[in-house]
Amino acid sequence: MRTWNPTAYRLCTAMVAVALVACGGDGGRGPAPISTLAYVVNTSEQPPGPAPATFQQTLWVRQTEREPVKVMELPAVPMPLCRTLADSRDGSNSLYAGAFQRMGVSPKGEVVLFEVTYDFWPFRFEPWAALPEDKEGMFLVRADGTGLRKLAPHSQERDFVVDPACYRPGVGCSGGSHTPVFEFSPDCQTVVLTDRGRDSAGKMSAQIFTLDLRSRERRQITKLPTLSRCEAPMGNDEDECLTRDLLPIVFPRVIDARTIVFWRPSARNAWVRHSR
Repeated sequence: MRTWNPTAYRLCTAMVAVALVACGGDGGRGPAPISTLAYVVNTSEQPPGPAPATFQQTLWVRQTEREPVKVMELPAVPMPLCRTLADSRDGSNSLYAGAFQRMGVSPKGEVVLFEVTYDFWPFRFEPWAALPEDKEGMFLVRADGTGLRKLAPHSQERDFVVDPACYRPGVGCSGGSHTPVFEFSPDCQTVVLTDRGRDSAGKMSAQIFTLDLRSRERRQITKLPTLSRCEAPMGNDEDECLTRDLLPIVFPRVIDARTIVFWRPSARNAWVRHSR
């Protein structure tokens, strides 16, 4: 039987946000090299004695074979996540508790776009969850780690859904799902994301938006009807409702300058093609 020694305990996990594979390669003799890699390192510490456990996140960017560059480090906050991260060894679980959310690398590997907010977290009203204005929102940085600037406010639509029981220590839960990715257009001038906007009936719900990286204009593309949650966990074949373990819009992708496709995960599991 293994026992856990409640002395100083430190754990780091990495959430690899985006890996961009360069076009071309070596003439078909092998895979193309990684051009730009953006990732978040999650550090959880449990000091000895009555001191509270802490959780800290740092965003790093690595370009080709260069040394990684630290882009943004958030202050350590009092969250007891040591055992949770140790049990799962899955850094993507930090989406459900941390501040770093959506990320994306441009097709040519030149810039990284990322989102920071605690507003999707159940305990967002804690005093330490109020990030300063220059640390919350959507940020753009060059692949070499320079030129960091705030581009826009963060989305009002969360990029994950999770069983609330997962936030209670020692309680079994059904987990969750997430789509924490910004999708760039082929010309690298806009990104597609989910945000909250009015549907065809005037109700606020999850919709597809584009964000212009030059003008910073955010434009609503869809007016999808609001989906209610299915009464059964997975719904029935004929139900036009949202299953409990999925987001209302999943995997938005840019096909060309005029076409976006995304998955509308109702019980019917429909892919939607939308022309602008």
